[in-house]
Amino acid sequence: MYSGWLKAFQYEKAKASWGWVKEVPKGLVFFIGLAELLGGIGVILPQALDIMPLLTPLAATGLATVVLFGAIFHIARKEYRELVGH
Repeated sequence: MYSGWLKAFQYEKAKASWGWVKEVPKGLVFFIGLAELLGGIGVILPQALDIMPLLTPLAATGLATVVLFGAIFHIARKEYRELVGH
């Protein structure tokens, strides 16, 4: 959740934390951060509150997709340390 928050709402801190942020459009960084935040919330709240619990697996699938594309992006750039969250 913290990394999503940085990407979506603390762009300068995200730029200082991750080199790749400087090399992609700011709008894409915001979108990724927002997707991570909403995915995290979507994985927890619907099931926990028993309000539309079908959203939980959908959010998990969306979050897994974001992670998969992120891994592909970092592998293509040979940024293997980014794959384990350093």
